[in-house]
Amino acid sequence: MILRPAGLLVEEGRLLCMRYRYGGEDRFNLPGGKPERGEELHGCLVREMAEELTLGVVPGDLVAVAETVASGREVLHLVFQVVREGGQPPRLNPQETSALEVLWLTPEEILQRTLYPNIGSFLAGWLHRGQPVSPHPVYLGRAIQPWIE
Repeated sequence: MILRPAGLLVEEGRLLCMRYRYGGEDRFNLPGGKPERGEELHGCLVREMAEELTLGVVPGDLVAVAETVASGREVLHLVFQVVREGGQPPRLNPQETSALEVLWLTPEEILQRTLYPNIGSFLAGWLHRGQPVSPHPVYLGRAIQPWIE
C-alpha cells in the first residue's frame, strides 16, 4: 500500500486543489505526494507543496485517513491540515507537476467535482463547519475512486 500525505489548506472558506486532465476529464487533487525513502509525512508535505506549488507550508494535525483502490493501486491518504507560510500565492511549477491549474474551491464546488482522494462530501462538510468533525482524525474507510487514465 502506498502512503500519500495530502494537505488541507483552507483560506476564506475555500480549499486549495490542483486540476489535472486525464482521459478528457478533470480531476481535482489535494496537494501532496509520495514520501521519499526515510522521509517523514510532514516533511513530505512541505517538500511536495514547495516543489509543485512553490508554496511554503506548516503542516498541522492529521484530519482524516482514507483508502483508495484504483487501477490496482492501493493508497492510504493521510490528510493533514496545513497553513501557508509567508504571503506568496501558490503557483504551479511545470517541472514538478502535470497539474494544469491551482484552484480555490467552495464547499459547493467540491461536491460537483471528482476529487482525489474521493472524500468531497467530508471536505465540504468540514468547510461548512469551519472546524474539524472531531478533535481526533476521522477514518473515512475505503473511498470509491473513479480512476481516469
